[in-house]
Amino acid sequence: NSWGEGTSDAPGEEGRGTAPTSGDATWVHRRFPTENWNSPGGDFLASPSAIVDVGETGRYTWTDPDMILDVEHWLQNPDEDFGWILVSDEVANKSASGRIA
Repeated sequence: NSWGEGTSDAPGEEGRGTAPTSGDATWVHRRFPTENWNSPGGDFLASPSAIVDVGETGRYTWTDPDMILDVEHWLQNPDEDFGWILVSDEVANKSASGRIA
């Protein structure tokens, strides 16, 4: 689903965040304070377009034919282009299995 971008701007190095302003996306809201996600954290496809096991610090590349299909779909349906989200399922300390959904 689409999401909003309000005018909030966290102070300093932004690590502590700040209160949302009208239209901001939050963990609960697509657009604060009136439109919620269907699932907290955001709405995205359960089936990933690509998966990469991420371990040590470094560069990683996600490639999969499904990613090409995503882009082709977005070109044909620009109103449905909400991009990819990088989702990790951290099981072990300092490791993740990154997936593009």
